[in-house]
Amino acid sequence: MQPEIVRRIVRKWAAAVLALTVLGAVVAFAVSKAMTPLYQAKGNVLVVAGVGQGGTGSGDLNLSAAEATTTAATLMTAPPLLQSVINAQHLNETLSTLAGNVAATPQTNSELV
Repeated sequence: MQPEIVRRIVRKWAAAVLALTVLGAVVAFAVSKAMTPLYQAKGNVLVVAGVGQGGTGSGDLNLSAAEATTTAATLMTAPPLLQSVINAQHLNETLSTLAGNVAATPQTNSELV
């Protein structure tokens, strides 16, 4: 192509391309501001069993590994812990809303160290 033709094409379409780019950026910004943010995190908690908590010792508390992980999962979704998370993170959520968004599932056949 001749350089003149290329310049003519660029001049003709530059304004339209620029306008569509700016319009797309504005629409994307407006849509992202209107959307409710969604956060999701996943973590693992290692439950350490002390002496007498492995199911074979003779301590005051004798829990199997499954019982220990189930107890830990239950405690992580308990209202006092969730309320302390709300307070510490200054969340604008109620206790019931946060409880509905939090799940803790004990892993079966996991080994406690």
